[in-house]
Amino acid sequence: MCRLRLLLFAFLFLSVLANAEEPVVRGPASVPNRIEGEQAKPNSEKLSRDWGGARSYIQKGGFTFFGTYLSDFAWGLTAHEVGFRWMGNLLLGADLSLDQMGAIPGGRIVMSAMGSHGRGLSQVTHDVQLASNIEVSVNSVRYYEFFYEQSIAASDLAISFGLQDLNSTMGVTKGSTLFLQSSFGFDGALALATPTSISTFPVTSPGLRVRYGGGNGFYANLGAFVGVARAPRELDSGQFSMNMRANGVLGAAEVGYHQSAEDAVGVRKVALMAWGYSKSFPRAQDEYSRKPQGLGLISEFGITPSYVAVARLSYADPNAQRYYSNIAVSIVGKGFFGELDHDQWGLGISRLYASSSMGAEAPHETAVEATMAWKFAPGVQVQPSAQYLVMPSATTRNSNGWALISRLRFDL
Repeated sequence: MCRLRLLLFAFLFLSVLANAEEPVVRGPASVPNRIEGEQAKPNSEKLSRDWGGARSYIQKGGFTFFGTYLSDFAWGLTAHEVGFRWMGNLLLGADLSLDQMGAIPGGRIVMSAMGSHGRGLSQVTHDVQLASNIEVSVNSVRYYEFFYEQSIAASDLAISFGLQDLNSTMGVTKGSTLFLQSSFGFDGALALATPTSISTFPVTSPGLRVRYGGGNGFYANLGAFVGVARAPRELDSGQFSMNMRANGVLGAAEVGYHQSAEDAVGVRKVALMAWGYSKSFPRAQDEYSRKPQGLGLISEFGITPSYVAVARLSYADPNAQRYYSNIAVSIVGKGFFGELDHDQWGLGISRLYASSSMGAEAPHETAVEATMAWKFAPGVQVQPSAQYLVMPSATTRNSNGWALISRLRFDL
């Protein structure tokens, strides 16, 4: 009875947080991967610790609470504009193991809510890739994920359905989640080429996902997600629309090889991702209509136990004679000060290319980022980031500029 009341309380808590207003972004804006693997962190590494032993007690009963708050203090500097922005993102959720509760063997429910606030830095820098991966254009509070997952006994197969983030297990590497620049965490070509929003930050949609593969070796992820309308006025109700005829369905598949050990030397991940829409979306009345589709290659290579190289190459074909491509290369290390093995640093470059038929005066936008994250207390991390932006929005009308961001992260 106690567990049932706890489950009911969690559901009501997220219901109160739900809101119908949708934030809209102009490009990729994936949140660092904060849900998958968050449960594995020991309570001693979280700001609220173990709640006097209560947290460990309820975890043994199958209830795991997770939460993070990110706060970005950002400055945009260009030849024509200088501006300061403050952005924040709060994620609260729970992972319920029905197996540990003795209800359904292999069953699991994940539910979370998210709130975003602040004005976007891209209003100053005018970049499409977005220097901060928590930027939104509308402040709101909403459901983020609410899905059921069933693991098949004696196999590496798991099936999940419900409101879920495509980017939590697809199109991402562990090393790339360090960066604040959005295109390192999510495929910029995919985000910009699709006619409707992707089921990822800041708005998710209902979907079905099938995963095969354990911690090491071959794996495969297959998913189908309802398209999300880009503007609030296009929504039937709430944060997403079930009008699959109007918004289409995005099908995605990722297959590859990976190793779960974070200090593995050699190939840690190499994967091919393909996606396509079920609906054709014409860009103009006199233009041939076709179904958007794309391919991507993701790789992560352990140079040493402390240094890793990450690369992404993708191509997206949204319509006839139009395409996007994105290449992102980075290197991530830890232990910058030698004796401090809990800090991380990263250096990367992301280049987004748009075909000239898409109206871009300069066909590319390039972002270079140098960042370092330092945990100076349990559950508290500070991360400065310096980014140089070349040809923002792929046009010569916007001057090159800088994005200087200081991020505070609190693991609750």
